Amino acid sequence: MLVNLLSETIEYSNDKQGIDLLFNNLAILLAEDKYFLSHILLNDNEIYSDFRMKIEDEIKQIESLQIILLTPVERKIETINTLFDYLTSALPSLHVLVERLYQGDEEKVSSSLSEFSEGAQWVISALHYLQESEASSSNNLFFRETLSKLQAQFIQMFSSLQEKDFIGLADLITYEQIPLLQLLNDYVEGLQKVGKK
Repeated sequence: MLVNLLSETIEYSNDKQGIDLLFNNLAILLAEDKYFLSHILLNDNEIYSDFRMKIEDEIKQIESLQIILLTPVERKIETINTLFDYLTSALPSLHVLVERLYQGDEEKVSSSLSEFSEGAQWVISALHYLQESEASSSNNLFFRETLSKLQAQFIQMFSSLQEKDFIGLADLITYEQIPLLQLLNDYVEGLQKVGKK
């Protein structure tokens, strides 16, 4: 298999030894803290997790493998851009979820809550990362406070969900979660604008 990594193309064998060698070389490169593994393109399909397992599963069919590494600055920019994109699309979906909660439509609520939960976990991990990467800047305080509020809200939401209090959950999302996520979205949009100047 041909592996593109940092503008170089290296050939590895399509077997376990080739995969081991690839991941050993990658581990050495990542240990220097100059790069972060963003994702891979496996036969032009983007993969963001479980890299080794997915490569092993597809080993015989791999034609091309591109490993996307980012510098710390590139990673921060990508996280900010992805967070903005996610929030911009998630906020309208939250309004739909709230309407379903008020209507008591448990079947539709269940799948929507599952999607929302996955997205919320990613937002929290993105905020953790941004808080750490902005340790010495004024942005750190905003990210830390937002993260703390989101985590507290998720605890309340989980409690409402366990009690099947859909009205209470809808109110929490409407009056606390959506305004906080909108504030975060506006803040991140401002960071994007500053970064483009």
